[in-house]
Amino acid sequence: MGLPSISRSIKDLETRLGLRLCRRGRRGFSLTDQGRHIYEASLRFLHNMEQFEADIRTVHTELNGVLRIGMADTLITDPQFQLAEVLTEFRRRHPGVSINLSVQTSNQIEQRIIDGSMHIGFVVVRRHSDRLRYRALYSEMCSLYCTSDHPLAIKGEAAIIEDLFRHDYVGYTYADGAGRPIGGTRRILIPAAQVDHSEALATLVATGSYFGFLPDHYVSAMWRCSGFSVILKELAFASKVELVTSQGEPSPLLKAFDEIFERKFKTVTSPGDAD
Repeated sequence: MGLPSISRSIKDLETRLGLRLCRRGRRGFSLTDQGRHIYEASLRFLHNMEQFEADIRTVHTELNGVLRIGMADTLITDPQFQLAEVLTEFRRRHPGVSINLSVQTSNQIEQRIIDGSMHIGFVVVRRHSDRLRYRALYSEMCSLYCTSDHPLAIKGEAAIIEDLFRHDYVGYTYADGAGRPIGGTRRILIPAAQVDHSEALATLVATGSYFGFLPDHYVSAMWRCSGFSVILKELAFASKVELVTSQGEPSPLLKAFDEIFERKFKTVTSPGDAD
């Protein structure tokens, strides 16, 4: 469609809905608050249409469609994470189903499940949304790391919390906000650099200029991290890994996955779970 046709179509839609959906003109294009709401509702509508088609097909034939799964990064290096085993069994039993597996931040995964564009997520949870259903799986331990030639590593056991504030800290954009409280103190580490994924954080730590929190299993598994050292072991903490789905009635695809998941995924009680 040409731009004039698009403009007329949008104008017709606005007339039919009785809403102003977007601002357009010489200053560019942007959605209004009402337009954003309609856009998100449209995504859910299209997802429901797709789900309806999948439901109808399963009445007469084997299960098919696309199962969309999201996972936080680095989970593959944790021996407690058995998604591969679950998917092996799922594919054997339901060969007509395509798998769409993507790695995103936990916040992005939760938002996609809310808007209906993803079925299942494996996330590292810090707070729960009342619009989603969570199932605790296990905890992963995270420690504060730097390279072995970093001044904090050279200090070794003699390092104290006060030393941290003399060096550059790299944090996660979705977790740290304005900074990260340290231990039981009121002091906050302000990030000198920020990342969305652990792989990016490990890359900056590897420069020798930064220190930051990484999952212990990831550092143990990656050759690039073999020279990393733990700083102040008492600052290590457990992050909860959880399975997240929508609050609504599960689709046939989700029910089939959940049935296999219940049998194949062995939930592990980790040290941090007692908290």
